[in-house]
Amino acid sequence: MTHYGVDVSSNNPHPINWTAVHSYLSELGGGAQPFAIVKINQGNGYVNPDAATDIAQARAAGFAVAGYNMTQGDQDASSQQVAYTRVAAGIPETFDVELPNGASTQAYIAQTAQFVQMAPGALVYLNQAEVQEGFPQGSGLWLAHYNNDPAHAAYACTIHQYQNQGTIPGCAGIFDLNVWTDTESRFSEFFHLSPSVAKPKPPYTLNALLLS
Repeated sequence: MTHYGVDVSSNNPHPINWTAVHSYLSELGGGAQPFAIVKINQGNGYVNPDAATDIAQARAAGFAVAGYNMTQGDQDASSQQVAYTRVAAGIPETFDVELPNGASTQAYIAQTAQFVQMAPGALVYLNQAEVQEGFPQGSGLWLAHYNNDPAHAAYACTIHQYQNQGTIPGCAGIFDLNVWTDTESRFSEFFHLSPSVAKPKPPYTLNALLLS
């Protein structure tokens, strides 16, 4: 089984039919739990108006849920992180690094390092050029490589975003499609999933002991 996922923002037509998305991704993954990464903010001045609803509805549909902080190279890293944490309500974080907004490559790399220092457990979303330029990858790389081949990515990564024009039956618009390429234990760790607890055995009775 393999975990498949989507990342969404207010650019996706709303409301999203999360039940249909879950059904589609679960089928792709052979029954594995799907994941959703919801845009929370862009810089320190924009908050996704659909974030809270998408998080709640995705969770209710059975998704493992994280958020993404779309960083801007021309703004202070700390204030952008505050904008994320104010809305995200403790869900795991990813940094979407694609808006230098005039910052040089080295300055944007340095800012990304600041973000990673503030949230060392976060994943970092990069394209192939940014990987080659040496951007920090946080606790794992979320790689944009649109080859429509979930099993093969250009670089070792934790999440492979393999399609940016995906369609899902029962849903309007197009979706970014992703696949989790790391281990099962890492999936549970990143998405803050509780480990399954083994059911305790019933207490032995005298008859059971005699028959054993």
